[in-house]
Amino acid sequence: MLYTIENERVRASFSSLGGEIKSIYGKATLCEYLWQGDEASWAGQAPVLFPICGRLRDGYYTYEGERYEMAIHGFARKMEMTVEEKTDTSVTFRLTDNEATRKQYPFSFVYRVRYALSGDTLEIAYSVENTDTKELIFAFGAHPGFNVPLGNDKCTDYKLVFDSGITEPRQVLFKNNFTDREDAPYPLPDHTIPYSNELFDAGSLFFTEMGDHVTLTSDVSGRFVRLDFKGFPVLGFWHAEDTGAPFLCIEPWESVPTYYDIHDDLSTKAMMNHLAPGGYYKKSYSITVG
Repeated sequence: MLYTIENERVRASFSSLGGEIKSIYGKATLCEYLWQGDEASWAGQAPVLFPICGRLRDGYYTYEGERYEMAIHGFARKMEMTVEEKTDTSVTFRLTDNEATRKQYPFSFVYRVRYALSGDTLEIAYSVENTDTKELIFAFGAHPGFNVPLGNDKCTDYKLVFDSGITEPRQVLFKNNFTDREDAPYPLPDHTIPYSNELFDAGSLFFTEMGDHVTLTSDVSGRFVRLDFKGFPVLGFWHAEDTGAPFLCIEPWESVPTYYDIHDDLSTKAMMNHLAPGGYYKKSYSITVG
């Protein structure tokens, strides 16, 4: 089911399936900022990632000696969620463990994603409560896709602009879609990456040490999308390879895909959160449009 919130500046819509963003429309700019999906390239729009980010080698992990199968990015994006609260400018989706989740993730939990509008900004907050008697192991991630171009310009008129202090982040390296144990410097002498589809046709780009925000912007139309993601250690960029599709995903993640040379044991999986029984954890980011 589709739910819409709005203020005087922005109208946004969300699906109860996965709590996914379906639209971010600027009333002043008359612009749809969110990619609307295309079966020929990528049908998704903004899936939420929980309890893992990325792929598991051979589609499974182990935990306490048992094997559990889980699809890329976890199960939350494919689950019907309950609307817990709805106002004119906010909506909160809720998911609790059930028979389907426990087959692939042997924990009890309450997971929420809340969206709220403030001016030109959509604030997104993920939270989880550990209702189990054992430690909860998880990571949050976001996968929103944005239209490029956003106005009467070309994708090559756009650039990605980072914090002014960011001159050499670390690039996360991959082997066959899985994380390498090495990273590499990625020089950004002017804290900017000029945009082109070709930049992403060789695969995704993921970074650590990337600061707190990034802006996708055009000097021609003046349109922009800014993400503030303080506290997320990984920032990724993905485009459907070799398609020329006019979108870019900007992805704050807490974790990374499985290392290329192992099958994950969830207890030791890299960069995961460990939450004690009865604990509560929250992480947020925001999208500002103009």
